[in-house]
Amino acid sequence: MGLRSERKTILNYKSVYENTKYVYGKNSFRLSGRIEEWSYVEIISRIFYKKLEKLLYGNEVTNSMYESSIKKILAENGLLNDTLFDVIKKKEFQYEALNTMLIKIFDFVYFNVKKKLPYTNKLSIITNSVSELLENTYKYSEKDYIITAGIVRDEYPLVIKLENRYSDITNPEIKVRLDKLKEGIDEINQYKDPNEAFLEIMKKRTQSENHEESRLGFAKMRSDTGCTVDFFMGSKHFGKDGITIVAKFPIEMVSKDKILDTIESSI
Repeated sequence: MGLRSERKTILNYKSVYENTKYVYGKNSFRLSGRIEEWSYVEIISRIFYKKLEKLLYGNEVTNSMYESSIKKILAENGLLNDTLFDVIKKKEFQYEALNTMLIKIFDFVYFNVKKKLPYTNKLSIITNSVSELLENTYKYSEKDYIITAGIVRDEYPLVIKLENRYSDITNPEIKVRLDKLKEGIDEINQYKDPNEAFLEIMKKRTQSENHEESRLGFAKMRSDTGCTVDFFMGSKHFGKDGITIVAKFPIEMVSKDKILDTIESSI
C-alpha cells in the first residue's frame, strides 16, 4: 500500500470513527451510524472488534495488555523515558521509521500476548460474522444501523443485535426481500447441527441461479461460531420501519485474574 493510499485509509477510518455514536453500559456497548460506502463495512468491523475486545476482557486487562507491551518495546529500543517528540527526533522525522516502530509494537501484542489469550480466535470469527450483517445493511437497507453487544448469564453469553432502517417497509419489493430473509434464516435454524445447515444451504446454492437469496453467509456465520440467528420485523430504535437480527454466541467466559496471569507471563 502506497503512502497516499495508506493516508486515505487512515482518514476514512478517522471520519467513520468520529461519525459513529457510542453508548456504553456495564456489560454492553452500542454502535450506531450509516454505511455511506462499501469500504465502511471493514472500518466499522475493525471498530467493533476493538469495542468487543474491551467488553470481553475489561478495561484492566486491555490496558495491561497494550501498556505492558508498548513499554517493553520502547525499553528495548532505549525510548521508554522519552516524550513523543523525543521519539520523533530520534527517528529523524522519518514516517517509515515511526511506522516500523508501531508495527513492532502491535506485532508483539498479537504474537506474544494476544495469541495466548482465550478470546482471540473468537474475536476474529465473531467480527467476520458482524461484517456479514453489515454487508447486508449496505446492500439492502437504508444504510442506517445500530449494533448492540452485551454479555448475559446464559448458555449463549454473548448477544449481538443488529437493527436496520428501511424507507418504506410496506413497499412490495422490500417486503418480498425481507420475507425471503426471514425464510432463509428460519431454514438455517431447522438444522440442529450448524455444519449440516451450511452444507445443505451450500448444496441448494449450487443448484439455484438465485444466489442473492441463498443466505449462505448466514449459514457460514452459524457454522463458524455455533451461534443462533433470529430475525424479527420491527426495531426498538427504528420502530415499524426497522428490522432486527439477533445472534447469540456460545463462548466460554474466563476470569480476569487468569487472563492477567497469562499477560504477565507473556511480557
